[in-house]
Amino acid sequence: MHGLTDFFEFHQWANATLIDFCEGLDDATLDAEEPGSYGTIRGALTHLFVTQTEFLTVIDGAPPTSLVDGMPFPGFAALREAARVTDAAFLAAANGRDPDETIRTQWGGRDYAFNIMVPLVQTVNHGSEHRTEIQSILSRRGIEAPLLTAWVWAGLEQG
Repeated sequence: MHGLTDFFEFHQWANATLIDFCEGLDDATLDAEEPGSYGTIRGALTHLFVTQTEFLTVIDGAPPTSLVDGMPFPGFAALREAARVTDAAFLAAANGRDPDETIRTQWGGRDYAFNIMVPLVQTVNHGSEHRTEIQSILSRRGIEAPLLTAWVWAGLEQG
């Protein structure tokens, strides 16, 4: 284990595993939603990677890019590419940035200063939240979703 890098390697694996699984689902399942969840499975996956892009702009000290939630589902190939690009950028930040670094940015007419760990931790947390929502939607439909636990990722338990 290598510390912060492991969180992003796990996050990358969990994202890829879920994308691969969801690609095999039918349209009715992909368009399913449950009260209390973000929305449809397609919408939650799109939101996950739109938001990862925004978090990266914040890490670089830029204001959020104000990408609009609710954008159309780009397809699984585009999600895989967004995951590849953003996950690699988060791994690079986890490996190459000073964990004591302060990010300074503006948003909504306000100045913000915070430790770089805030958006890094939020990225992993945000991904876990939406992956869990998708797994819940699948479970309520009697579909066994892949186990996206660190135990499975580390090879200690079957997925």
